[in-house]
Amino acid sequence: MRHLRFVSLLVSSVVLAALAPARAAAPAAAPTPAEAKAFIEGAESKLLDLWIAQQRAAWVYSTFITDDTETIQAEANQKVIDETV
Repeated sequence: MRHLRFVSLLVSSVVLAALAPARAAAPAAAPTPAEAKAFIEGAESKLLDLWIAQQRAAWVYSTFITDDTETIQAEANQKVIDETV
């Protein structure tokens, strides 16, 4: 019984190991300097807009402390987290 489990596990491992290289994706071509620059500029612009909105929401919450402004601040914080993590 133990021998049968061992053989089954061994065969499964060999099959999975044989299939692993077939599932590996081909590496993508490196971006050109122009593509990299465009990506960075787009990311910086998007993050700047999110950070400004986040800070505005934080200021509103700090000056008008209500459940609604707390929700607005939390949503702005979540948008920044979603984009940066």
